[in-house]
Amino acid sequence: MTLGAFIAGVLLSESSYRSKIKVDIEPFRGLLLGLFFITTGMSMDLSVFAEQPVEITALIVSLIGVKASTLALLSLPFNLTTAESTKLGLILGQGGEFGFVIFALANKLGFLPDDVNKILVVVIVSSMALTPAMAEAGARLVRAAL
Repeated sequence: MTLGAFIAGVLLSESSYRSKIKVDIEPFRGLLLGLFFITTGMSMDLSVFAEQPVEITALIVSLIGVKASTLALLSLPFNLTTAESTKLGLILGQGGEFGFVIFALANKLGFLPDDVNKILVVVIVSSMALTPAMAEAGARLVRAAL
């Protein structure tokens, strides 16, 4: 159902109803965003982080490092400076909401064991929580380069 809702949202966002949907949803935007973060936080099992802090931290650093580096390198051909490319990578380097959809589906279908699913949810939520700090670091990097 989650994957279906995601696909429906993507399809509707590219339709002629886009502006109507945007106007209809705007009053509920803050509420829906708050609901997303509340449910995301509630789905995180903090005991997993307490049991395996080194492994979780390594996974968070790996996720952000690989994703930020890849995005920074891919943005260079678009005439961004190295500092701007690094800032872009830092801002977009966290795990995304789609990861929750994929992991939940894989877990439900039996491809992903419960313990691994819990670890991956903690990694994504933690990386998302680090986004403001990474964005600030990227902004400071750009200011320093000027």
